[in-house]
Amino acid sequence: MKYVVNGKVKNTKNNSDSNFQPTIKVNVTDHPKNFEDVLETLGGFGMFQVLVMFLYLILEIPMAFAIFIPIFVGRSPEAWLCNNVTVFESEICQCNGTIAGVSNESIVSEWNLVCGNAWISDFITSVQMVGLFFGSIFGSQIADWYGRKSGFLLSILLVSLGSSVSAASPSPYVYAVSRFCSGAGIQCFINVTGAGVMEFMPPKFRSLANCIGPLGEGIMILSVISYYVRPWRTLYWITTAPFVLIIFIFPFLPESPRWLLRQNRVEEAHAVLNYVANVNRKKQIDINVLKEIAKSEDQSCSQTSQNEHPGYLQFLTDRNLRTTSLFIIAIWFAWSLTYYGISFNIKNLEGHIYINVFLKGVANALGQRATLLINDSMGRKISLFASMTFGAVFMVITAISFLAMGVNVPGELVLVLCLLSLFGMSATRSTSKLLTGESFPTNLRAMSFGISGIAITLGGVLSPQLAFLGSNWPAIPFFVFAIVSVGGSLVSFLMKETMGLNLDENTTCDEKEDEET
Repeated sequence: MKYVVNGKVKNTKNNSDSNFQPTIKVNVTDHPKNFEDVLETLGGFGMFQVLVMFLYLILEIPMAFAIFIPIFVGRSPEAWLCNNVTVFESEICQCNGTIAGVSNESIVSEWNLVCGNAWISDFITSVQMVGLFFGSIFGSQIADWYGRKSGFLLSILLVSLGSSVSAASPSPYVYAVSRFCSGAGIQCFINVTGAGVMEFMPPKFRSLANCIGPLGEGIMILSVISYYVRPWRTLYWITTAPFVLIIFIFPFLPESPRWLLRQNRVEEAHAVLNYVANVNRKKQIDINVLKEIAKSEDQSCSQTSQNEHPGYLQFLTDRNLRTTSLFIIAIWFAWSLTYYGISFNIKNLEGHIYINVFLKGVANALGQRATLLINDSMGRKISLFASMTFGAVFMVITAISFLAMGVNVPGELVLVLCLLSLFGMSATRSTSKLLTGESFPTNLRAMSFGISGIAITLGGVLSPQLAFLGSNWPAIPFFVFAIVSVGGSLVSFLMKETMGLNLDENTTCDEKEDEET
């Protein structure tokens, strides 16, 4: 006998009559058993999913502005005034009179952050990194407690406020506080969008959701804007203006129905899924189906995982969550140390800063898209290993070049090698986000990105120190980056492969089943 299940023919033995083989059509999407089945019933990947990606990710372009604008507004100009006489930057500390900047292109020239005050610029960078940490921890928790929309709105408000205050800052200390605010919003945005977009996607399209973000394009646009708009305060206002789009985006941005079901807010989840059905031009789903799915999840998962306001303590007390969290922290630390280390190095390379940053954006954009070719064919773990190893190979080549030729290594060669390494690490970022989001249950997903933010912050703090070490021994940082990168990729093999699995497969639930077995 032949059965047609979702368009695929399956054979079973029929001993009574070998000549008679009726075909019975059974479509499992008529009887959804989990949320993935619901998504398939409503069209799988349709126009609604395209809309969600656009609404969540379009603001990633101005977010790239906010992340990388310090490259341009925090650089020191080559020419200064000493008693109204033009001198070079290397001579400014020998000035016995009044020091002043020639232009208003950066905070360094406006506030004379040189010589004895040069530490202030690095201090502001450290303050921003602390902001990333707090935004990662608390912003993610708000998204898991009060919903993805609330976390998304909070992130935009924080970055908008921080960038606006930065533009109007009367002193470097106010500016430092504003960068803390911006840093918190930036990491909150990254974590919330990582969880929010993924939860609307069927399994085979989750990779697309993590590869399509226009971060690289935002970096390229920023380099062009910065080239034509030199005054740093004006540059801040121009790059902050696009965040006003939140007024038009937020009313159309739906809450995650997967998160709503986890909160037992079935009626609200049903309303969102009706919205999905209308946009995808599919039949609306019966609310009783959602009630059954919510009920089955309540019965299958432990009481801990269904806590209305779960906290980070769960990542320590639950055995499976604790182990997975440690692996994720190791992977993200390796990525952060390497990615930011290369980025700091590109900023200090010879050549035109605007062209270098533009090429950095190209490498980011291409690296993100490249994972579309391997994530769903090779799996998350192999993809992560391949991308990190790809980057490590060119880091080793760079280090060997410095050992062989010393400071005589052509700047163009170093730039190309760094961009190729950055290509690999940008691909790693997309795969790491995908693996992180798929490894944790819905009510802890945003906080899992918060856990990764701790590692990102630590790597971001250490990478400038390695870059400084490279000023005397240029080969050492690249060897360190390569070793850490390969080590992080090997950690992924200790994790469970998540390709094609339902997001509802709760880690805590798996632990309970293991104990029962």
